[in-house]
Amino acid sequence: RLKYHGEQTHRDQPSPQAVVTMAAAVAVAVAVVAVASSTTTRCDNPANKYPMNLLDRVNATQKTVNEFLDQPFEWGVADCAILAARHVENFGFETVQSKARKYRSAKGAKRAMLQFGAKSMEDFVDQYGFERIPPASTLPGDIVGFPGGTEDDEWTALGIVTDPGERLIGFANGRVMKGPTSVCTVAWRVA
Repeated sequence: RLKYHGEQTHRDQPSPQAVVTMAAAVAVAVAVVAVASSTTTRCDNPANKYPMNLLDRVNATQKTVNEFLDQPFEWGVADCAILAARHVENFGFETVQSKARKYRSAKGAKRAMLQFGAKSMEDFVDQYGFERIPPASTLPGDIVGFPGGTEDDEWTALGIVTDPGERLIGFANGRVMKGPTSVCTVAWRVA
């Protein structure tokens, strides 16, 4: 037996108050999903022929997660720039990744960024023209930045939001893993 606001109910039968509370929660969830799925994002890129709704964003993000989750870190093969570029491609955008020089080290990665006039990861993502947004305003599939590197060589690492306000995927401890979005210091709306 469970107690609910002083009433005794059976485990299999919720009290009338619990039914009303659950119905209200379901109504709110349905309203949120209806609004979210009608929300579209702007996309001027001809490779992406029509705006993405929330379900399309989630599907494109899942494709990135499937490709990268648990993948070991390797400069120029599987690093945060490669993760972000592949993700942007999953959204239908063209990237400069194929034009970038090959690199196998942090120094090489910095030289590759400089090739495109970027002095930081923030500069690099800004060149795509994505709008910067507060990290707390992210949607699934948005790119986020968080502290990366070492004490001697700090930089912004990139990740992809999987659950808005909750989770991201990005490189940490030598592989792609899930982490909290609370560590994010910058974000871009991929649209």
